[in-house]
Amino acid sequence: MGEQGNRGVQGVAATTTAVTVTAGADPLAEAPVFARLDPALRTALVDGGRVVQVAAGERLFAQGDPPDAMFVVLTGRLVAVDDGSGEPIRAIGRGQVVGELAVLTGESRSATVRAHRDSRLLEVPKQRVEDLLAGQPGFALGLLVAMGAQLRESRATQPTRAALPSTVALVAAGPGAPLSATAEALLAGMAEGRRAALLERPVDGDPAAAAETLDRLERDHDQVLLAAGEGDAAWSQFCLRQADRAIALAGDPAGPPEAPLPAGLRGAYLLAGTVAPSDAQLARWRQVIDPCGAVAAPGVSLEARAGALARRLTGRSVGVVLSGGGARGFAHI
Repeated sequence: MGEQGNRGVQGVAATTTAVTVTAGADPLAEAPVFARLDPALRTALVDGGRVVQVAAGERLFAQGDPPDAMFVVLTGRLVAVDDGSGEPIRAIGRGQVVGELAVLTGESRSATVRAHRDSRLLEVPKQRVEDLLAGQPGFALGLLVAMGAQLRESRATQPTRAALPSTVALVAAGPGAPLSATAEALLAGMAEGRRAALLERPVDGDPAAAAETLDRLERDHDQVLLAAGEGDAAWSQFCLRQADRAIALAGDPAGPPEAPLPAGLRGAYLLAGTVAPSDAQLARWRQVIDPCGAVAAPGVSLEARAGALARRLTGRSVGVVLSGGGARGFAHI
């Protein structure tokens, strides 16, 4: 798809087949809550249900709202947030349900749920849930299993490791940024021992089709890299809305451009392009996007810089401690 299409790595072929929620489709087969239901009943639920589109950053429902329905995530990712502390409670991905507890208890929503990425959800009204509970033992068992998994996660005594990003956006953040070469180098690094795919701008520019393709790629790969060139604001915004982690690719000159950068690049990784930025240019980058990390070592090739960042994104980064004592080494850890 796009000028270069999308490419699968590590022997898994990427596909451009769109997946839509239409009559006869069975998108609920992956949802544990519905997996035990008869396929015909799952299809009937989809055919008679309402698909809700929630853009990245938008709210699905707020803490305190009445429990009128539960939702099944068809594509995208959402996050439940406690309004009091502002802290995220849990992430909700494809195949998971949200809002089911309030529907069962009849109490108001206990948390606010927002879309972390552009998302599509199947709305299941409260009355429909009650009908399924009364007449479908498989549904009740699936719901119990899903709620038990949430309870186990909430009571975990050991801190969990942060999840690796499944979708990464590489955005050219200046003139002359070597987007194609960097995307290829990142893809090669991300694909070492994993399944990775690259999705570039679609020729027709249809965001709905691109979202469907991204969802398909995420099903078949561990990570997907989205590449957006300079001057393509619409595609850049799409990539940033979908991404779990963003990368700002510096151009030549290596400092930030005069034109405003997309808001979604704030907190992104900064990756130097062909030319490494000077200390003064790095200071300006920190003011403009406040990067979470910078891979900009002078005298290092673009491929080596991209490889180092790919190791960070895949949880394989290497740390070296050189010191005269073990205490300092433990401090680094």
